[in-house]
Amino acid sequence: LAIWEQWQEWQPCSRTCGAGTRIRKGICQSGINCTKGEPILDIQLCNGNSCGTSGELS
Repeated sequence: LAIWEQWQEWQPCSRTCGAGTRIRKGICQSGINCTKGEPILDIQLCNGNSCGTSGELS
């Protein structure tokens, strides 16, 4: 297992409505599956709100 630390804040969602993604970065501290100092991206789904016909939240 790897130990990931030094997580940055989540970046804003890639979309204001409709499904998008947001990303944060971390650094490997130790573990079998990573090299110390190796960066990683954590990706999460965000903004599941549907878009109105004008592209605004409905």
